[in-house]
Parts: sequence; C-alpha cells; structure tokens
Amino acid sequence: MEPQVKENMSNTNTWGRGLFMLLFAVIQWISKTVLVIAIIIQFGFVLITGEKNVRILTFSKELSKFLYEIFMYLTFNTETKPFPFDPWPESDSTSLTVDSTDSTDSAESAESAESAESTESTESTESTESTESADSGDKPGSS
Repeated sequence: MEPQVKENMSNTNTWGRGLFMLLFAVIQWISKTVLVIAIIIQFGFVLITGEKNVRILTFSKELSKFLYEIFMYLTFNTETKPFPFDPWPESDSTSLTVDSTDSTDSAESAESAESAESTESTESTESTESTESADSGDKPGSS
C-alpha cells in the first residue's frame, strides 16, 4: 500500500466522522419515519377540520430542516454536525401562515390574472391600431 493511502486509512478524524455518519444515518431514518407520521396526521387534520394545524406545520418544517442538515453532513457538504451538536433548526414563524385556499382558488386567480393580461393586451393593440390609422390619414396621398 502507498504511504499516503496508509496515512489516510489510519486518520482518526476520518474514522470518527465515519462513526458520526453512521449515527446520523440512523437518526435520519428515524426522523423520516416521524416526518411521515406528521404528514399523515396533518392530512387527517385537514381532512377533518378543513384547516392546517400550525403546530404540525412548525414541527414538520423544523424536522425537514434538520433532515437537510443531516444530509448535508452525510454528503460531506458541511463539517458542521447537526443537532444535538448544533442548535435545533428554528422555523420562521412569519413564513408559516396558514393558507386556507385550495388549488381551485389558485387556479381561478391564475385564470383571472391571465384574463386581465389579455384584456390589457387587446386594449393596447386596439389603441396602437387606432393611432396608426389616424397617422395614416394625415399623410398626403393616403386614401
């Protein structure tokens, strides 16, 4: 074996990281299971009440961020170990507004926006055409 490979293989930092990676791989598997349970509970909550539960939204957002941090560590994109070695990821409370509209409301608002744009476009085209016809009437020899 080459000396560099032998040195790399005996590096205690690499083996220590490997143990942490194994630990976080198990933690992410458990966390994904908990997230799926939260998803199912949130779906049931929306099915029964018709509204999203803000506490479940907050928890699932924080858990998703935690899983992201784990994957960043596992894939060597960061050297920072996730929780409990780093603070628990906080969710932005301002971005967790409960949106009670459903996809049909979104589709309707998108259609009305498209309708407004096409109306503006039609009005703009008609205005341009009337200006052009008025201009052509002013030119000598046009008739």
